[in-house]
Amino acid sequence: MRSLNRDRYGTIEHLPLSLIKISIFFLAGAMTTTTRILDITGKTRSPANTVVSLTDFEYTPGDAIAAASLLDNHRVTLYCLDLVNQQAIFTEGPADLDLTGAPFYYLAQYQQAQRLIAMPLAEFGQLAWQLPLPKHLMFLYSVGRCGSTLLSQVFHQVDTCLSLSEPDVFSQLVAARNPNGSRDPDILALIQSSLRWLCRPALKPEATHCLIKLRSFGIELADLIHRVVPQSQTFFLYRHGADYVKSALRAFGFLNALLPSLWDNLAFYQRFVPLLPLYASQLDNSDHLAVDVYTIAWLSVMDRYLFCHRQGIFTAAIRYEDLIADTPSMMERLWELCDITSADVQQTCQVFAQDSQRGTNLARSVVQQSGQSPQDTPPEAILLQRVQQILDQHPEIKTADFRVPGTV
Repeated sequence: MRSLNRDRYGTIEHLPLSLIKISIFFLAGAMTTTTRILDITGKTRSPANTVVSLTDFEYTPGDAIAAASLLDNHRVTLYCLDLVNQQAIFTEGPADLDLTGAPFYYLAQYQQAQRLIAMPLAEFGQLAWQLPLPKHLMFLYSVGRCGSTLLSQVFHQVDTCLSLSEPDVFSQLVAARNPNGSRDPDILALIQSSLRWLCRPALKPEATHCLIKLRSFGIELADLIHRVVPQSQTFFLYRHGADYVKSALRAFGFLNALLPSLWDNLAFYQRFVPLLPLYASQLDNSDHLAVDVYTIAWLSVMDRYLFCHRQGIFTAAIRYEDLIADTPSMMERLWELCDITSADVQQTCQVFAQDSQRGTNLARSVVQQSGQSPQDTPPEAILLQRVQQILDQHPEIKTADFRVPGTV
């Protein structure tokens, strides 16, 4: 096996990536010159976990509007980028729209969208500079299946905090980033503009803090996001590797049948799972549960964290097991790191008794019905053995209970 390259790009949370409806951007497409309404005639997104795209909707072009009119309109939120046609796509929801605290921001946008608005990227970038960033900007990265959605909803309980759980523009930019860094200048500019549109005051005027939780593979942009906003607080949430795999098997069982498509498009998918090609010769491709693939998904994020930690990017790492074992103390520590003084620890900790993903396809009740049944899950000893066989190949992360540096 080749040695593992730490300076690499891409991980994965929601498999399979063959379902990601996304173009490789920065192609010579039609230049959009007018901000225009797109009237929705149909919604075609399926399944719910794919990366956002304009193709999630069927639409017809509508009237032109002034791009500046979106600045103070709380009903309009940034949904995705259509870089082939050089435009940013916004969804417009009902008058009482409030996406803050939604388990999955992108899914709530999609479900509540009444129409779309397409804005030329030139205007998108120019107008962004009229939008201030919050005084305190925070980012939450994670391995997935570790309470990150729950933690984002705890931040939502703070009156002065705007909490956005998985705005999916960043997932698109992970796919668009080249391992050689050739597109990084353009991606930096798009991150800058996207952040200002996502956090604009119209969405929560009283907010002094904003927490953005990314999907697990969003950690591949952590270095670029840090370059855009080096003053931000950046946190990493992780859990025991075997427990992650078991949770992923329960939650994403409906996707496993499509996993073989990974091998047909490996060159593209390594943007998300860069360690996958390095382990390809050792994987059990006959395993319909894809324990090996889920293990590498976890390992990729952990490996990327180590790289970013060495660059001084992360403020702190939090173990899910520690968070659950002593929630009040952990939250007090987080509030201190984030300079949040208005939070009632006992009140915010009540969120931990809830199902953070209720109302989505990952809600506990849905997972229990559609996930892997106990008889389909490998015995504990066999699962642990498979996980360990993968970890044995890594130069540093040798155990499923590996504790990363910087853990509070």
